[in-house]
Amino acid sequence: NLMKPFFALIIALFLINANAQTNYGLKFTSGQVIKYKETISVNNVTTLKGQRQTLRQAGSRTITMKVTNAKPTGTSLTVSYSNISATGVAVELPAEFPKEKKKELEKALTDGMKASLSSANRTQTTNYLGVTTFKLVAGEGKSFSIEKGSFMGLILPKTSPTPNSTWKAKVSQPDPSGKPINFTYKYVGEVASSAETAYKITFSATENQSETQQGTKLSATLTLNGTILLGKSSGMIVSGNVTTVVTTTITAKEGTQKRTVTTIQTFSKI
Repeated sequence: NLMKPFFALIIALFLINANAQTNYGLKFTSGQVIKYKETISVNNVTTLKGQRQTLRQAGSRTITMKVTNAKPTGTSLTVSYSNISATGVAVELPAEFPKEKKKELEKALTDGMKASLSSANRTQTTNYLGVTTFKLVAGEGKSFSIEKGSFMGLILPKTSPTPNSTWKAKVSQPDPSGKPINFTYKYVGEVASSAETAYKITFSATENQSETQQGTKLSATLTLNGTILLGKSSGMIVSGNVTTVVTTTITAKEGTQKRTVTTIQTFSKI
């Protein structure tokens, strides 16, 4: 039967292609524990009628991901945070701000940063391209899912990229209050890292929004730029960084208030 060798060849080609797909991209192993050290700094500057306020927060934490079931089509992980530290400082305050309230404000900044770093314990499902579905607890035994997320900011194209190639993805954050952001990725090439040879990938995004309510004009701009190093042999993210700048302007009869919040995040595998 001449058809048997033909079908055997088709099956062999299918298996070769399937293996090629699983060798490309992120690699997980059931029972694997992945840890990252993350640092975050936030600089918040507000100006109004010639007065300036500058608030700064900083923090760090350990991110622990436990792989419970590894599959190229969707690996299950639990994500938790530990070793959390946080500080908050009021660098500049308006002249009329009560001096006796400064320590109270700095405590609120510190507590706010600590709460932010402690939240978002979750489970998630991530495929070999980094496309992720987050599952978060909403309280009272309830949970909800957020789709089209990323793995540590990374979503890969369906086929292996070549140096200087770009691709786009709409990326959701593990935050119910946020909305998906349009990312542009670029594969720069291979680079040396402290752990192993890595693929260097950059990403960026820009979002603008404006509206007018009862004579008050509101506008907001988000810009985001980051870099990820993906281990060539391990198939794991080695390190990364992202800088996010959100500028909000409120214009009313009383004047214009401008606020710029710059957040710098870095993380590395430990």
